Amino acid sequence: MKYVIEAGTDAALLLIFDPLSLPEDFDSIRGGTDIEVLKSLHREGRLFFTGTDGDGSYLLHVFVNEVPAESLSPYLHDCWTSNQFRVRSGRIYFAGAEYVFRTDDKLLRRYPRMGGSFLLPNGTYEVNLWRTEYPDGLHEESFYQECTLRERTCHSTFNFLALISECVIIGVIGAFFCLPVVTWLICAFPFLTIVVLPICMNDGSLSVQ
Repeated sequence: MKYVIEAGTDAALLLIFDPLSLPEDFDSIRGGTDIEVLKSLHREGRLFFTGTDGDGSYLLHVFVNEVPAESLSPYLHDCWTSNQFRVRSGRIYFAGAEYVFRTDDKLLRRYPRMGGSFLLPNGTYEVNLWRTEYPDGLHEESFYQECTLRERTCHSTFNFLALISECVIIGVIGAFFCLPVVTWLICAFPFLTIVVLPICMNDGSLSVQ
């Protein structure tokens, strides 16, 4: 079974946790913002936390009772292993440190896009966690390897038209300050039509997940 969970943080810290595995006073001591508390719970297998070196959104790919695809092996780094990760509520959360909770989840409910969860039966698990790092251009290379000739042609055409559109927009804006308004409107209409063309051609078939 595989899950993909998205989380966000404004504190440059992400946590994976089961609320019921946390101390009963976790909410009152603001454990999500106390590094020493997090380190202690990390060592005990009651949560996992990691720094991100920056704010933003992050993805967690979870593989339950299966291993990551062999094709991902070159991009997996800094493995952390624990054989005592505790699950007590049957639900695991992935969220920024400021949204971690034991019973009071009102902040995460208020900002649901800052964390997510998946179901996992109660027990003590062996966990392997990796940081993924992909080289520049990998997604585009994978796209060209997997798509058809027609899809590659459409993708290249759309990118070319998008470049033309950017040049047209800059030219139209510049002409506004150099031409009379009526003349500018007459000249701008056909050029603005070119700008709309790439949008009309994109029917969503080129979306890559």
